[in-house]
Amino acid sequence: MKVETTIKILLAPNLTHEEAKIIAEQEGCSGYYLVVPPSMIDKVTEQTVYPFVVSQTFEEIIGE
Repeated sequence: MKVETTIKILLAPNLTHEEAKIIAEQEGCSGYYLVVPPSMIDKVTEQTVYPFVVSQTFEEIIGE
């Protein structure tokens, strides 16, 4: 059986730790970054307005 899991991460380089934590909780995010990690740089552009929520979906096959 194929299972998909989607997580939401808040990218918030313009916020403090406290501000990012509050917004991440309100948006239902799994966590947040105060610096955009290299693995997510392709999700943003010069026009991106922060804070910004990135969704990532992972597929896993279980029970085969």
